[in-house]
Amino acid sequence: MLFKCIELIKINPALILMLNQFASCCCWLSDNQNSHFIIISFTLGDLRIEKAVTEIWYSVLLSQETYECLRTSLEELTSFTTAQNLQSKTAGLISVDEMQFKQLQDVWKTWLGLRVQGTKWIQKQREKTINSNMENVARNSGYINNVPAEHAIAVKKWIDDGVFKRTQAPMIAENPTLTGVDMAARYAPYSYSVLPELFPFSGWDYLQVKKFKSSNCLVTMYGDYIECILRKFMNILSKQQVSFQIVLCDCMDIQQHPEVNTVYDRILTSNLIDYVFLPNLLKLCSQILNHDNNYATIITETMVWARDIIPEGDILFAFNRLQVPKLAKIAFEDTKRSSFANDGGTSVMEYLDNSCEFFSYIRAMFSAYRLKKARESGSTNQKPTIPVIKEVGNEFQLHLRDGIRNENRIVFFRPAINRRRVTIVTGNERYLEWVPLQKK
Repeated sequence: MLFKCIELIKINPALILMLNQFASCCCWLSDNQNSHFIIISFTLGDLRIEKAVTEIWYSVLLSQETYECLRTSLEELTSFTTAQNLQSKTAGLISVDEMQFKQLQDVWKTWLGLRVQGTKWIQKQREKTINSNMENVARNSGYINNVPAEHAIAVKKWIDDGVFKRTQAPMIAENPTLTGVDMAARYAPYSYSVLPELFPFSGWDYLQVKKFKSSNCLVTMYGDYIECILRKFMNILSKQQVSFQIVLCDCMDIQQHPEVNTVYDRILTSNLIDYVFLPNLLKLCSQILNHDNNYATIITETMVWARDIIPEGDILFAFNRLQVPKLAKIAFEDTKRSSFANDGGTSVMEYLDNSCEFFSYIRAMFSAYRLKKARESGSTNQKPTIPVIKEVGNEFQLHLRDGIRNENRIVFFRPAINRRRVTIVTGNERYLEWVPLQKK
């Protein structure tokens, strides 16, 4: 789970997970709120979590063994009177502010108090959410049709019943950790809170999963793969190679929480730059990056830059639409599936060259930052120039690796779409790696 912590933790408004002397991760997952609980359960030494975790993460129904594991863990967590109790119980692996710990306990107590054995209210709410509008229905149908044919039955079954099951054990309870409440209605009753467009198979790289194990049943493939990751994570925990600081705060206020002078070799920011001005985020992250390590890296991700900000980079832009027939031909030659080639959208995005628009967007943000800085300083000198792409980040002592030339070392600059139909890649994802600027 350590390797997926950027995608698998959720607490609103944001959860900052600090891996001391290793990495800082900003984590925001909108499909459930239970992964912080699972991390803590691991550190408490409950080995059954390794088998139960995929059910707790992804299944609306739980087996007897998994439910008892969940209930026991929740009872133990809610029995702690202070955050210090938790830190002591986990041998110092987890620390959390006292007030924020009480907030987490409120969630755990609510889950523990929900009536879920032999009930169907969560399942009914899930069904209502999925079928709430035609857009959801069409999206799910498209997903089933676009995954490799051998996986279609497994995908349809999960969409229909929401059960992530790999054993013959009967399912005896609904999953309370898939419920929550909107921050604006904090004291409202908990209800099913997973967004309808999210799937358990989209949170992991399909190519990596398939390399580990190939099966027609995605639940089997992903379940075994996740267990392997969890075993590696358990091994790291057993050697006390990592510690966690759980922080509930605005990511831009994170500096007040770690110990003074703490620096990190990896800072993972999810897609915060879709919501936070990139130069401001880099300025903050650079201050806590280990600049003595030439391989220390800040990873930033954007998912909606073309859809919401730079329409010229999207396939729906008028000029780009003219290229669709040519791109569709390339898509068919590549995939040999006419349904991919003729969808006119996601499948052909892989072949659209919008790198110029993307890097113009990045440069424009740094130009705006320099203009704002000049105005705030009252400078009347010559207007700041628009930086070339090789210069962006330099003012924060950072260098941007050239993703176009495959310089990224941790994550692909632009993930391929048609090889990852199960993962659901839109074609707009871009991953930027920022490393310490080398002194000349």
